[in-house]
Amino acid sequence: MDKRWKIYLAGCLLAGACWAPAWVSAAEPQAEIDRYTAVIAAHPDDAASDNERGMAYAAAGKPELALADYKKAIELAPDYYRTYYNEGLVLRELGRYAEAAAAFDKVLQADGQNEQAYLERGRTKYEWKHGLDAVDDFSAALKLNPQDLNALYGRGLAYAQATLTDLALKDLDLLIQRSPENPEAWFARANVNADEHHYKEALVDYAKALELDSTNASFYNTRSFSYVALKDYPTALKDLRKAVELDPENKVYKDDLLLLENEMRAPLHLQNNKDWQFVGMETA
Repeated sequence: MDKRWKIYLAGCLLAGACWAPAWVSAAEPQAEIDRYTAVIAAHPDDAASDNERGMAYAAAGKPELALADYKKAIELAPDYYRTYYNEGLVLRELGRYAEAAAAFDKVLQADGQNEQAYLERGRTKYEWKHGLDAVDDFSAALKLNPQDLNALYGRGLAYAQATLTDLALKDLDLLIQRSPENPEAWFARANVNADEHHYKEALVDYAKALELDSTNASFYNTRSFSYVALKDYPTALKDLRKAVELDPENKVYKDDLLLLENEMRAPLHLQNNKDWQFVGMETA
């Protein structure tokens, strides 16, 4: 999988699909952990408190502690499917995709109309590189709610992962129609076009994505690949330098910039025949 596809599902798809509890801010998780620890000490058989503390541990970046709380909550209340949902989110963050999918299966066995569970299981299968299976889950979410932009976005990416480019572009075109101010929608369509070597079309969409989010380093880094493919190395260099300026600690961006700078020092005839492969373009 190209690096361009890795960043999409790393957080929210578009909005509202984050795995951290909505009530937890960056400063609050430890306070919630302490509060529920006290409740659990007084009421050790309260499954809901174990589930809530698990959510706080997850928000605090302590996934193993979260999983331990979820396990206890499930032992105390095996029919409470919300705990399986939370467990699935953390397992996916750890890259334990088979277990995560199984957890979402439990949710859907209990509630076959759970749109969010289909969405998160689809996201899990996408990250697991099971694109066609992910398409089915995103389609199920869309059947329950045809206006779900996250599901439409996810299905477009899953179609692309499964190399069903026409279907991917159809979904992403619709997504842009419905959410024209979202830079990730334009960026996604740009990447599909770039993968199909339609670089000029891709550059139009990258430009729109950057118009909407001019401080996104990954947009600049990724756009540089299309400029390189078109042999516009000076413009590619500008994009790579901008990416490093915006995210100076990113090793991939710095390595890509160094590679292009070194290659541009080569004689012109070698540049024109170069089979470019940036670090950021390597497959996972």
